[in-house]
Amino acid sequence: MRVLDIPAPLQRKMLATHGVAAQRWLEVLPGNLARLRERWRFTPGQPFPNLSYAYVAAATLADGSPVVFKAQPPHIESLSGTVALRTWNGRGSVRLLDADAESGFELLERVYPGTTAEMVAEDEATLALLATMPSLWVDPPDDPTLITMERWAKELFEYPVRFGETGPLPLELVVEAAEVFREMIASSPSPKLLHGDLHHSNILSATRAPWLAIDPKGLLGDPAFEPSAMFFNPRARLRTEADIPGLVRRRLDLIVSATGLDRHRVAAWGFAQATLSVCWSATAGSPVPADVLDVARALRALM
Repeated sequence: MRVLDIPAPLQRKMLATHGVAAQRWLEVLPGNLARLRERWRFTPGQPFPNLSYAYVAAATLADGSPVVFKAQPPHIESLSGTVALRTWNGRGSVRLLDADAESGFELLERVYPGTTAEMVAEDEATLALLATMPSLWVDPPDDPTLITMERWAKELFEYPVRFGETGPLPLELVVEAAEVFREMIASSPSPKLLHGDLHHSNILSATRAPWLAIDPKGLLGDPAFEPSAMFFNPRARLRTEADIPGLVRRRLDLIVSATGLDRHRVAAWGFAQATLSVCWSATAGSPVPADVLDVARALRALM
């Protein structure tokens, strides 16, 4: 049986992100794959292009049904994401067919045509995301795997101690974003289950619903947080945007108009999350995305 051919760039990213755990996962991957192929009776096909942190490929069940196979080193976000998919059971998201937490494997519904919201016009993409969100906001299961907002923002809270004035980010911006995060958590309503990373690349066009979410993080929090990721995505579009404050303002207006969410809370969460996103880059030693910093500043001005 042929072992999964995980591209070298993806392997390097897995190792950089998960360290020794990823190395061990790669070493036992052939045995785990053999065990799960026997249990699930599926045949992996070709991987999808533009893989980020997980190996994702088309696959076929023994009866010929098309599915999607996903494999990655197990970690808190993958485990909580599996819980979220299982909870939604296809409502607003792709359906989780089966999962094996120990191996980091998932079998998922294959949807068609499967294009992302990156492929449609600006306002149409925003409305597609907004139409998908509400069906995901359900009462969460009692599962400790799901990620709290305090845990989600851990790197933001720790940044001042770790880097101080010598870090790659404006310290006053980070300190303010951390304070906003704390204030927003303290004033949040009873938490709902959130996707946590719902942006243009994480919804697919489908036949059984206009759009279905993929790759959730599985957060516990305020629904007004959910639009945050869409402010600084898609990155390719953002990099060519001449008027980032204007784009952010237009999206905020559309979000509030379409959902009825509180304008201040959406902007405040967006500012805090955009700053957290650049904080993740800085903590990982990656270049600081100036365009996302611009989004953070634009949202701070709109709070």
